[in-house]
Amino acid sequence: MSKFLSERKSLPVLMKILGTTVFLLMLCSAYFQFHYSDTCPILEEKEVGRTYPLNVHGRIVYLTQTEKFRLNALEGVTVAFGLSFCALGLLRPKQTY
Repeated sequence: MSKFLSERKSLPVLMKILGTTVFLLMLCSAYFQFHYSDTCPILEEKEVGRTYPLNVHGRIVYLTQTEKFRLNALEGVTVAFGLSFCALGLLRPKQTY
């Protein structure tokens, strides 16, 4: 195990930072989904490029390719940070009393 992970003080700080980051990324992802749900059209607009459907609680709106990519990238980064948080939680050294 690396020296960084075995130090008692640095790992909890990193875990708090990662946990807070995951929480904020989840909030941003939800915000953008609801923002798109409120601002994007419910009918497909091929001439503008709004051909990518997004289903938010049963309401289907259409996004452009850029909007869809940004939303998918944000969700992917959220999952990556979440998995890192879980992995660090599993790798942390057990406390001895």
